[in-house]
Amino acid sequence: MREVVSGESPRFRRGLLVVVSCLLAACATGTAFDDGPGPTTSSSSSSSSSGGSSSSSGGSSGASSGSSSGSSGSSGSDAGKDVVTPTVDAGSCSLTINEIQSAGTGASAEFIELYNAGSGTCPAGWKIVYRSSSGTTDTAMYSGGKAVGPKAYTVVGGTGYTGTKEGTISSGLAAAGGQLQLRDSSDAPIDSMGYGNASGAFVRGTPAAAPPASQSVGRKPDGTNTNNNSADFKMMTTPTPNAAN
Repeated sequence: MREVVSGESPRFRRGLLVVVSCLLAACATGTAFDDGPGPTTSSSSSSSSSGGSSSSSGGSSGASSGSSSGSSGSSGSDAGKDVVTPTVDAGSCSLTINEIQSAGTGASAEFIELYNAGSGTCPAGWKIVYRSSSGTTDTAMYSGGKAVGPKAYTVVGGTGYTGTKEGTISSGLAAAGGQLQLRDSSDAPIDSMGYGNASGAFVRGTPAAAPPASQSVGRKPDGTNTNNNSADFKMMTTPTPNAAN
């Protein structure tokens, strides 16, 4: 019991009890007392933050949806497409001067290899003519060549060449440089090349290197033809007549 202080009236005590009762009731119900209006920026910031979060969520959702849609569209755009395989003419012929050796253990141990890079057989009757490094006069070197099947080789060589050959050439290749042209049975040019110090009309681009004795120059890979002899023909320390370069 609270001790009654002298001078306190019954009315004062009743008023005090009312205040205490009100305080107890407010605590029980969780009612907050209004301390006056707070800073408007705090309320605005909170609302903006909430709105920004929602906007961010919406943007993220939209981006995700767009990404998903784009991915689906990409997949759909490729659907039904077939890989197109180029059609090769089964009757095509692509005959080139593929490798030469201008000298072996002896001056006449030389050869010229032809290669058919095509998918069809090259007809018989081809011929090879020779010119000196800067000459303009044709020298018949070989004629009446045999048919060459697809992806096949054939070799003609000098009298001192002991490897497999279909025939013997009638003149030799100068070690320092020369020009060769391959023609069909009607004398139409098929391929030509120059090597060493050649500077005549048969040279395509710039001449291939002149091979040292018992070495050769050959197209790598076989049949490569960019119309530049120096780029197409590579030096080969070990010649490969009738085989891949």
